[in-house]
Amino acid sequence: FHLDSTDDERYRGYGYNAEYNLSYRTNESFFYGGSFSYNWAQVEKPAENDEPLLARSFSFGWTTLGVEIGFYF
Repeated sequence: FHLDSTDDERYRGYGYNAEYNLSYRTNESFFYGGSFSYNWAQVEKPAENDEPLLARSFSFGWTTLGVEIGFYF
């Protein structure tokens, strides 16, 4: 689901999320690592006055990179 705040239109569709994480544990209580995430979605709104699909749908995606440091206790 997506609510467009510029024109208050509600969109609906499917997407996916892929996440990868690599961690290294240096001892019993400390680790560090990195992560990568990719997200994508294809959404559309209901047709008004025979609108074609291209005029009422869009897709969006983003990626994320991260560094992690943590402690086990």
